[in-house]
Amino acid sequence: MEKKELKSYIDQGFSFVKISKIFNVHNSTIKYWAKKYNLKSSHEKFGYRIYGNTKFCSRCQTEQPIVNFYKRRNKENSYPYCKKCSRDITNEKYNIFKKHLVNYSIVTGKQNTIVTGKQIGRAHV
Repeated sequence: MEKKELKSYIDQGFSFVKISKIFNVHNSTIKYWAKKYNLKSSHEKFGYRIYGNTKFCSRCQTEQPIVNFYKRRNKENSYPYCKKCSRDITNEKYNIFKKHLVNYSIVTGKQNTIVTGKQIGRAHV
């Protein structure tokens, strides 16, 4: 791959993914050549776009104020999902876990107490 050609696409604002589709190669190939030629894309990573006091949620695809995002390990603006999406993800994982325990109790014929920080009930056959 020639440096001129790759540089022209990057200067036009194409992402590595779009360039890889043009050349019909994997995007890691484009990243390899860009790194080899010391070229940088102006595109931000998906989900990490920050504009002043707002941030883009990669799950619900909306731009929201930064206060609607959790901080993670004392790093500002590091969590990719807004608070609502974070709650939804947690609830989905919890419901999957609960269904798994109920299915386990049906298969084994045992009663299992479902505990995740606090007792929420018993799974019965």
